[in-house]
Amino acid sequence: MKTPLTIPGLLEERAARDPELRAVSEFDGSAMTYGRWWSEATRLAADLRGRGVPPGRAVAIALSEERLGEIAVAWIGVALSGAVPMLATGLEPSALRRGIETVRPVAVIHRLERSTDEVSGECPLEVRMEPLEHPPTASSDVLPADAALVLHTSGSTGEPKWVSCSSDNLLWGKCIWEARRKTDYLCAVSPRDALGMLIDAMCRGWTIVWQPHFNVPDFLDLAVRHQVRVASLYARGITRLNADECRPPGGLDRLRTIFVSGSPPTADAIARFQAVVPKAKILNLYTQTETWPEGAMMVYDGSRPDAVGTPTTGSEIRVTGADGSALLPNQVGEVWLFPARPARRYVGRTTDDRKGFTNGWIRTGDRGYVDDEGRLHLLDRWRAVIYRGFTSVSVAEVETVLSEHTQVTEAAVYGVPDPRVGEEVVAAVVVDSAVDEDDLLHFLLARLRPNQVPRHFQFVGELPRNAEGEVAKMLLRRRFDERQLT
Repeated sequence: MKTPLTIPGLLEERAARDPELRAVSEFDGSAMTYGRWWSEATRLAADLRGRGVPPGRAVAIALSEERLGEIAVAWIGVALSGAVPMLATGLEPSALRRGIETVRPVAVIHRLERSTDEVSGECPLEVRMEPLEHPPTASSDVLPADAALVLHTSGSTGEPKWVSCSSDNLLWGKCIWEARRKTDYLCAVSPRDALGMLIDAMCRGWTIVWQPHFNVPDFLDLAVRHQVRVASLYARGITRLNADECRPPGGLDRLRTIFVSGSPPTADAIARFQAVVPKAKILNLYTQTETWPEGAMMVYDGSRPDAVGTPTTGSEIRVTGADGSALLPNQVGEVWLFPARPARRYVGRTTDDRKGFTNGWIRTGDRGYVDDEGRLHLLDRWRAVIYRGFTSVSVAEVETVLSEHTQVTEAAVYGVPDPRVGEEVVAAVVVDSAVDEDDLLHFLLARLRPNQVPRHFQFVGELPRNAEGEVAKMLLRRRFDERQLT
C-alpha cells in the first residue's frame, strides 16, 4: 500500500503495476488499459510543452463526452505538462465561452467536428487528440500543491462557477492498493463526476464502465454484460426504473453497491429500484463540487425520505442561522460543510470565495436541519427561496403541490425580478393534456397561500437539464425574459 502524491504520479504507479489492466471500457465496447493511458498522456504532455504551453496556465478540455478515455488522457496529459486541466466537456457553447473568459485558458483540446467558433474565444492554441511522436515526460516535475483540475459547478441555480482542486486535495486519504480482484465500476454520470471515480479506480485497480447518456435498458445491459459490482448514477435515473419492465435476463446478482447523488428520490422510487437490484446496497451521497467527495452519506431509508446521511469520514456538518451561528438539532437553517482535506477555491471570483468559503467551512446554499441522531435532512435550496414582498416562498413546496396535479408530469418554479414586489413566482410545467392557466390557478389556490401561487406559467415540452439531470433554471429564466420582450 502506497500513498500517491500527485494525480499524474498515481497513474504512473498504477500503469507500472498493471499496464495491461483495463482502465476504461467505453460504451461502444472499446477499452483503454492503464499502460496505454499513461503512454498517451505522456505524449500529450510533451506535445503541450513543445508548443510552448506555460506551466501554471489553464488548458480547456472540450472533448465529446462519448469517450471517457480521451477525456482521461487529456486530463492527465495537461496536468503532467505542468499546465492546469480545465474540464469543459458537456457545456453549452455560451457557458463554455463564459468559462473561458473566467479561467482564461491558453489552449483548448477538442476534436474538429466541434466548431472552433464555439470554443476558441481568445485562446491562441487548439490541440487535436492524436498520437504524437515525442519522448515521455516524467511526473516528478508536478507538485502536490499544484492545481490538478478545474471543475465547473452544476449551475442549477445560476451561472456555473469554476473551482480549482490541487493534487493534495483530490488525493487526501487515498492509497494505492494491489488489484487483487477484478472489479468493474459502472458510471452513468457526467464526465465531471466520472473523473473523481477514475481517481478511485486508479487507487484500487478497478475498471470504469462508461455510460455517457443514461437510459434504463443500456444501464442494465452494461451491468449484466460486465458483471458490475459497483455503480454510480443520479437520483433522476432511479425514477425511470420499473421492476416489471426492466429486469434483464441473468439478473444483477453481482451488483453490490450503488452510489446515488442528487435530490433524494421518493420512497416509492427507491422501492421499485431495490426490486430491480435486490442484493445491492443503495447509498445516497450528498456533496457539492466545492467539497467533493466530502458531505453526507447513508443507506437509503424509506422512513426518512428527506434524510441524506451523516458526515463522511473527516468532514463536519453544521446548520447555521442568518448570522452564521450554529443551530440546535432539528432547527432549520443553512447547511455548512467542513472538509478535512486541503481547501478548494473559486477561480476568478474573489467575491464568491468570501461568500462560499468561511474559515474552512463551505456554505452549500442548501436549507435543512440535523436530527437528534446526527442525520442531515435537506428541505430546499437556501437560494431557492423567492422573496415576494415581505414574505418568502419555498420553491420546493410549490413544485411539490404542482406535481400532485394529475395532468402535470414535471414542474420547475423560480423567481424573476419584479419592480413592485421584488420577485415574482414563475412556474414552468410539462403537462399530459390540455391544461390552461385557469385550471392550474384553481388547483393551486385550493392548496397554497395566495402569495405562493405563481403569477406566470410557462408551458414547455420538456424541462431543460444540465449534465447531472438537474433543471437548468437559468435557461428557463432567459426564455421567460425573451418572451416578455416580444
